[in-house]
Amino acid sequence: MLPCLVSIDALAGLEEVLAVMRADGGQVGAPDGLLSRLVVVLSHDGGPEDPDISAAVSKRLAELGVGAVVEVPFDPAIRLGGEITLSQLSEASTRAWTAAAAAVVKSLEYAPTDLDLVHTLQTTTH
Repeated sequence: MLPCLVSIDALAGLEEVLAVMRADGGQVGAPDGLLSRLVVVLSHDGGPEDPDISAAVSKRLAELGVGAVVEVPFDPAIRLGGEITLSQLSEASTRAWTAAAAAVVKSLEYAPTDLDLVHTLQTTTH
């Protein structure tokens, strides 16, 4: 999971990270590699936003070929820092972070691995 604020600067930084990951090749840049399962969390910082920039960032993220993009609204409880509980978050934020977690779980479901984690867990707990 990689975070990205709704800003041109944040998008440029994310594109640099993705370029480095693609250049690495192997299991990262392969068609079914890490990039195809990467979840980008597009978040808002509570400041004024230009709708054109927001649309451009969303469009570009869709073009980058990452696994999923989940948009998370600004939430004052997160900006405060420190411990965060679900009861402090807005309903919209809770739903968005739940969607982000679900996207990560879905991406892991299809991750190639030499280790059968389900079998390992079952045999070590019984």
